[in-house]
Parts: sequence; C-alpha cells; structure tokens
Amino acid sequence: MTTGLARASIRSRPSAFVGTFVAAFFSAALIVAAGTLLGAATGAKPPLHRYERAPVLVAESPRTDDDPLPDRPRVDARLTERLARLPTVDRAVPDTTFPVTITRPATITDRGARTHPAARTEPDPIAHPDPRPRPLPLPATGQPAASIALFAPDPAMLVGRAPGPGEVVLDAATARTLRVAPGDRVTLTTSAGTAAYALSGTLDASTRTGTAAWFADRDADALSGHPGRVDAIALLPKPGTAPATLRQQVRATLAEARTEAQTQTRTQTRAAPPPAPAAAPPPAAGTPAHPGTEAPVETGTAHVFTGSARAELENPQHTRTKAGMVSICIVIGGTCLYISLFVVATTMSLSIAQRQRETALLRGIGARPGHIRRMVAAEAVLVSLLAVATAYLPGLWLAHRMFASMADHDLVPEGARLGYGLIPVLVALGASLFAAVPGSLLASHRAARSRPAEALGESLVPRRGIGPFRALLGLIATAGGVFLTVGVLADGGPTANKAAPFAILLFLVAVSLLGPLLARVVTELSSLPLRLLGAGAELATQHGRARSRRLSSAIVPVALVVAFGCVKLGMSTTMAHEAKAEGRAALVADRVVRAPGGLPPTLVHEVAGVSGVTAAVGLDDVPVLIGADGRDPRPGDDEVSGRAFAGTDLPSVLDPRVRAGRLGDVRPAALGAPADAAGTVALSARLAERAGVTVGQRVRIRLGDGMPIAPTVAAIHDLGLGVGDVLLPRATLAGHTTSPMTDTVLIRIAPDADRAGVDRALTAALAPVPGAQLRSADAFEAAQDRSLDESTWLETAALSVIAGFAAIAAANTLVMITFERLREVSMLRLIGARRRTIRRMVRVEALLVGLTGLLVGAGVSLTVLVPLVRDATRRDLPYLPPVLIVSIVAGVVVLVLATTALPLSRLLRVRPMEGVGRRA
Repeated sequence: MTTGLARASIRSRPSAFVGTFVAAFFSAALIVAAGTLLGAATGAKPPLHRYERAPVLVAESPRTDDDPLPDRPRVDARLTERLARLPTVDRAVPDTTFPVTITRPATITDRGARTHPAARTEPDPIAHPDPRPRPLPLPATGQPAASIALFAPDPAMLVGRAPGPGEVVLDAATARTLRVAPGDRVTLTTSAGTAAYALSGTLDASTRTGTAAWFADRDADALSGHPGRVDAIALLPKPGTAPATLRQQVRATLAEARTEAQTQTRTQTRAAPPPAPAAAPPPAAGTPAHPGTEAPVETGTAHVFTGSARAELENPQHTRTKAGMVSICIVIGGTCLYISLFVVATTMSLSIAQRQRETALLRGIGARPGHIRRMVAAEAVLVSLLAVATAYLPGLWLAHRMFASMADHDLVPEGARLGYGLIPVLVALGASLFAAVPGSLLASHRAARSRPAEALGESLVPRRGIGPFRALLGLIATAGGVFLTVGVLADGGPTANKAAPFAILLFLVAVSLLGPLLARVVTELSSLPLRLLGAGAELATQHGRARSRRLSSAIVPVALVVAFGCVKLGMSTTMAHEAKAEGRAALVADRVVRAPGGLPPTLVHEVAGVSGVTAAVGLDDVPVLIGADGRDPRPGDDEVSGRAFAGTDLPSVLDPRVRAGRLGDVRPAALGAPADAAGTVALSARLAERAGVTVGQRVRIRLGDGMPIAPTVAAIHDLGLGVGDVLLPRATLAGHTTSPMTDTVLIRIAPDADRAGVDRALTAALAPVPGAQLRSADAFEAAQDRSLDESTWLETAALSVIAGFAAIAAANTLVMITFERLREVSMLRLIGARRRTIRRMVRVEALLVGLTGLLVGAGVSLTVLVPLVRDATRRDLPYLPPVLIVSIVAGVVVLVLATTALPLSRLLRVRPMEGVGRRA
C-alpha cells in the first residue's frame, strides 16, 4: 500500500517529482564523475622502464611518514662499492639523472621530435631580427655511462663505444633525428654551459629511454649538481639469484654499514680537536672530517626497493601528480557531495511541503502517521533509484570530459585509466538516500502527527513563523559557523582552507532554517518602496508576508550559488591579483633571460661581464617547508614558495620592500661555520609571523629533499606573493635540488649605457643557449601574468562544475515554487487580475529573491573570505574584478527571472477555472 500511495502521489503532482528528480539526478552525476576520476587517480600505476632489469634498488625514501617529499633525496654513491662486493650481485649501477638540452639545428625538421613548446610560441621581443633560422632546444635526460647497463643487456645494442671524458652517447632515435653518427659532434647545454661533445656511440635500448644522453661517469657526477650522491643504486643479480635472497643480503649490508658509520662518528667526535680560530672550508661529502681519518659512508635512511616500489622511485613526479589529482578529485567530489546533500534534502523537503494538503486529506480518510512516513520514504527511495540509474552514463561522460581536460594540462599521472566501477554509483545512491529520506521525513513530520483538521488548515493558510526547535537548530548552525570563522579561519594555515567549505555550509543551513524570519524581515523592509511600483508590486509584498516559507525556499539556493561562487572566485582572483601586483612592484631589473630547458649557472657570470650591465642575478623556484609557531617542519605541511638566487647585488634587480633587516645580508654559510649553520635567509612578513621568528633569530626549514637546516633570518619583506616567501642563496641548496640549471636571470643595465648596444651584446652572449630569450621587464611580467592565469585553470574548471550544479539546483527550486502557484495564479485571474499584473508580481518577487540571495550569499562569502584573505595576503578585503561582480549580479538576475518567467507562461495558458482544481 505504501508504494502504491507513493506512485499515486507522484502522478498527482508530477512537477514536485520532476523537481526532486532533477536535483537528485545532477547530484548523482557529479558524484559519479568525481568518484570515477578518483578511482582513476588512485589506481594509476607508474610505468617501469628504467629499472626493469634491476630487481633490487637502494635509495633514500621519497616519503616521510607517508607524505611525499617535494624533491628527491639522494643516497651516498660510495655505497655502490660495498654493495658490488656482495656475492649475489653481478653489477651495482650508481644511477642519476639531470636535465640536458640538445641543440637541434633549425634546418632539421621532424614531426616526431620533442621540441619544447615555449621555443615555438614565445617570441623574443628584444633580440634583433636575424634572417638565419635559430637552433631549437631539444630537452633530454642526462645520465652516467654506467646506466647504459640498465638499458642494454646485449652489448651489441651500443653502436660505437661507451663515452669517455668530453664524449656522449645518444639514444638511437635522437641520433637519427639529428642525423649524426659516432664520430660526429653534437652541441649540448648542461649546468657547465654550452659545449660540443664528441658522439662516441648510439644506444638502441631494449626499453623506453626517451631522449637521453649518457656521459662519462665523472662528467655526469659533476654535471648532476649533487656530486658524490646518486638517485639510486641499481643492483643486477648474478644468474640464478632470487630477488628475495638479494634483498635480504642488501638489507643486512645496509644495517652493517649504518652501525659502522655510527661507531666511527662517535669515535671521531671524541677525538676531534678544538675548533681552530681560522676559517677553513667544511669537508665535502665523502672527504675525511679530520686528517688521518676516513669519512663514514652515509647510509642515512637508505631503503631497499623491490617490485612495484621501483616504479615509484623511477617516477618521483608520478607520486606528486597522483597526489595532486587525488586531492583535486577529493575537493571536487567532497564539495559536490555535501552540496548535493544540502540541495537534495532541501528539494525533497520542498516537494513534500507542497503536498501538505494531500497529506492532510490522507490523514482525514484514516491514514496513520506511520503510513505517511513510509509513503514519503518510499517516494524518496524511488526518486533516488531512478535518479542514480539515469545519471550513471552522464556521470561517466562528464568524467571523460574532465579527464581529457586535466590530461591536456598535465594533471593526470601516467598510467591513470578511467574505469567503470560500482563504488561511485553506490556512493551516489547512498548520498541521495541519506539526503532524500531524512529530508522527506522531517518535512512530513508535522503533517503526519497533526490532527487532520489542523493539517488541512495549515495547508490552506501556511504558518508564518517557525517552531522553537527549528529556531534552536538555526541558532546552533549560526553559532557553529561563527565558531569556525573566529576560531579556525582566523588562525589561518592549511586547516583554515579545509574548514572554509564547512563554515559556508553551516551558515547556509542556518539561512535555510531561519529563512522564513529573514524573508519576513526583507519583505517588511522593502514594502514601502515596492508600493510605488503599482498593483503587481503590492501583490508581491502581500504574498511575501503570507508565504514567507515559500520565499525563503527560493532565497536559499540563490544564496548557495553566490556564496560558493564568491568564495572560490574571490580567493583565486585575490591571490592572482596580489601576486601580479607584488611581482610588478618587486621587479626592478631591466632585462630578463629565460630558456625552456633552463639556463647554465655559468651564464650569470657571463652576463654580468657584459659592458653596461651593473648586476646579474640568477633565480630558481624551490620548494621549502616551514613549521608553524617555531616547530620543526615535516612532510605534509603546506609548501611555501622559495626563491634561490646566485650572483651579486640582489637588491639591484629585486626590491621586495624590506621592513626589517637588510636584503644584502642574505648570504650562504661562512667557510668553517658549524655543521648546523646554513647562512641567512629573508622571509616574508606573513611567513615570519606564522613561524614566530624575527630578524636575528634562527628559523627551522626543511628543503625539498627533506634536509633540515636552521639559517638565521637576515631580513623580513612584504612582497612574499611576488618574490617568494623565502629568499636564500643558491649555495645553501647545493646538492639538494633536482635540477642544477637556473630558471631565470635578472639583469640591471647602467642608466647611462647604450641600451641598444647592451641588448646586442646580451643577445650574442645568449646565442649558444638554445631557446634563450632576452625580454624587457614589461614583456616578462606580461608572460608571467599569462602563466599565472593558465595556472588557475583548474580552480576555474572546478568552480564551473560546482557553480553550474548550484545554479541548476537554484533554477530547479525556483521552477518548482513557481509551478506550485497554479491555483493562486488562477484565483487571481478569476477576481480580475490581468496577465500583465501577475507577471509584474512574479518579476518583483523574483527580483526580491535574487537581491536577498545576493546579499545573503555575499555576506556569507565575505564572512568566510575575509580571514582567509587576511592570512594569505594581509589584505583586509578580497579583490573581485568589477567585471566579475557585474557578471555575478547579472547572472543571478537572469537566473531568477528566467526560471520564474518560463513556468509562469505555462501557468497563464491554463484556463482559470481549470487551474483552481488542477495540480501542476
């Protein structure tokens, strides 16, 4: 009987069913899409090519406490000799990689060659026209000659011979592209500069190598940027050796080496002479700490990797990309999930409330409260099942579109594949049921337990106020939102960003619960000016007073759209605006040099020697971790932007608005300094406040590879978003960065110099570096702005999905409310109201709903945004472009007018006498 009543209720009021179905359908589609993407991300397995022949690897762990490190840690290369002596090891290969750029003559064209896009699309605005075609950069992976053993099990795969000093081996495909053979010379750009190398051979590897160049082992060690340390030690077993046996022997050897190193360190510490007053250079890695002693081999936290763990070690970027995609999917899916819970519950409640009269009649003919509850619960289950079943394919289509867009922006880890699992469907069904069933039961609670006569009376003349329990819940939700805003968001940090959506949700729940009171206040405040607009506006005022609950049901979804849109857009636009403004304010250089594959560090000194150049400084973006309130930073903390510089006179090219200390005092550790000293750094004011340090104090920093340092704060500046939260010398990071290349070189030209002549000299100095571009400061800032805009694509795409869903939910609710008014519109027409008067009444109500929703949504968004913006940028208010504000207002106006005008036109086509007795 219960199911039959539910079906009959749906047939009698199809508009309410359609409205609930639409809300549940789009909710389920978004949850299926986000869940499918999340499944693809979590199931992504990195490919194994490089270490396919090595069943056991020894390397530092790329993770700490399950959190991936921003950069790659490295292991002491001297472990190779010890591991090579194991009886089960055929060969121990010290393996490392570093960036190399091959100069590809412009006369050679090959569609398959991987030329960096920036070399083709970014013009050089400074260099003078040259009729000769410029060479193009071909990015490659540099590696030691020992690594050839990982790719070539058969010596015949190497045509020619292994490289010696000043020589190189290229992969066969690249050699064919460049049309070179052993004995020819190729031009390569490395951290040592641009030079010609003799091609000693080509390698036709059995596994995929990509564009690769193998150097002599000593050359590769010097060019890697971290001499004496390697990415991993690959162990090739002797024939017949089981990987498990080799793994056990390697672990025992590492434990033994670790014990010996600890014992030797304690012995050297006891025998160490007192520190000499004269400064002496600190011992390099692998050199004796004291005369007559041998430095212990550093085992650190070296681990043994086997099986699928080798693939993760081979592809460190895969782990970061995978973590990023998982985070994106969780944010999108989580946001859509709790918005869908809110929307479906609200829509289901509205649908049940619209049938209060039918419920009262059922009670009058003998239906018990349990029958009513089971009926609405059955309807909720039926709607949820139909919505999820029909939303599955659209959800998969949306997932494919989003996956393709993310792949185009390099946000998808290699190996990720979209699947067709049931888990997203079950989550969508569970969310729909969890929202629809309680929402329907709460909406029918009063009608189910009231006497039939009372329920029928309330269906004809709705209550204007709200009950004490609902008021109490509304106040609790408001208090919860205020607590999150004052107690969590105001403190800043990563926790605040995670708590922001929940603060929005609590405020919107409070608006939903206290909405009738809010609608009544808005109606009373607007009654006087509305009377001046004629009879239609007066009817709108009276309707708002009589049916404040209906008005509040329309306000909430509009506020939802505005609140989420303003918070998401407001944060991203504010950060982008501040980053652009601070970057422009800080850059005082006259010229900027960049190249797709990076610039050799030696170029800084070459450029500084050009006549007319007064300062040249190299800048690199580096990941840095800093703990809050003086605690030790650890992986999992939010990364802060770091800038490492090399060169002289940083203040001549960069002015970060120092408020305390001197930027010129930022320098690496002095020779002979204690081991725990790391020179000095400059911090942004925001970061210094969060870390609880000031000028002259030490700050605890963890570099990208996990190395902890404790430099002294030499300066505090104001433009952290423009120049980086941490400014430190490149020498401090020596051996702790993946790339030894320099990202950018900033140049200052003397005021009285011939700028055209200086530009020609600089262009000549840059000619050997493929893809190097000399730009003016203005052109560089414009390119940076474009890059910053492109980096916000993901936020814009995610916001578009969420805001689109919220807008559909708002439109759906407004359409449901308008269709409910068939009886009311027909009665107005029977007593003489014209169509024009009714349309004006509905337009005024729609504009009132839109204005109130705008104000409520803006108020909620400002309440949440202000503490977030103050923490991130030290601004008091967020920045929203005027065009964006106008677009939001116009979008809301169009939304409320369109979603009320279209259903109203249908209602006006119904004859008044028929409309009084019909249900929409």
